[in-house]
Amino acid sequence: MATSASTRLFGVIGHPVGHSLSPAMHSAAIEAMGLDAVYLAFEVPPERVAGALEGMRAMGLRGLNVTIPHKAAVMSLVDDVDEAARRAQGVNTVTNDGGRLLGSSTDGPGFMRSLAEAGVEARGSEVLLVGSGGAARAIAATLATEAKGILVAARNPDARSELVRAVRELGGVAEAMDLTESSLCAGLQTCRMLINCTPLGMWPRTEACIPVRSEDMTADHVVVDIVPNPTETMLLRRAAERGAKIVDGLGMLVHQGAISLEIWTGETAPVQAMRAAAEAALEARRAAR
Repeated sequence: MATSASTRLFGVIGHPVGHSLSPAMHSAAIEAMGLDAVYLAFEVPPERVAGALEGMRAMGLRGLNVTIPHKAAVMSLVDDVDEAARRAQGVNTVTNDGGRLLGSSTDGPGFMRSLAEAGVEARGSEVLLVGSGGAARAIAATLATEAKGILVAARNPDARSELVRAVRELGGVAEAMDLTESSLCAGLQTCRMLINCTPLGMWPRTEACIPVRSEDMTADHVVVDIVPNPTETMLLRRAAERGAKIVDGLGMLVHQGAISLEIWTGETAPVQAMRAAAEAALEARRAAR
């Protein structure tokens, strides 16, 4: 499409960022919405994040998505953050409001939308959450007052203890445990929802999986994997074979992006067009391997 001085510019920053599906998703949404806008990916190493944010302010970029490893760093570089970002202790969306940069976290709300889309109710559930990174923090913060309780399994004892503390400060019930096969087995005896918030299983290491035994998952479980590529991870394949309800990570990715676009434009984002574009991009990558 033709661009001009009035064309709005959106984008995503990360390191690396070449794998991001955001340009495909948002470009499809921009076209479907008839917006005079473009969406680009920017490779920004950690030492240049502050400069990137100042460039956003100076050049009038309307919005940026923020991906690994910048979510925590951006928190201290914006002028203000919303409640979701404060609870998640990380920013994945920055909005330029006349030179004032506002940080948001759409990961948690995007996760909840993806559950609703799949017909899954998290309220009142016992949750076994695996991982302690930025996505895990955002999801745990969102589930803190929704779930009956959260078991946090992670390899880093300090990170998992901090995540448990954060959930409790938000009024939730949480306990920490080791990330081992035996602990996950014990956790699945009481928890009916398992959420993988680690990158295990993500392309190209698609045979990797958290240390959970197939026989410990049943038709009574809901298994969620936030890895978006591939959409059917080893974990989800094993869970489906056991009859568990599964929810892939592409839904969360699409919905968190849709919420970002809604913040920037004030319009409802075309979720189905965004998911179709993301799926097409994944298929194109598979065909090119």
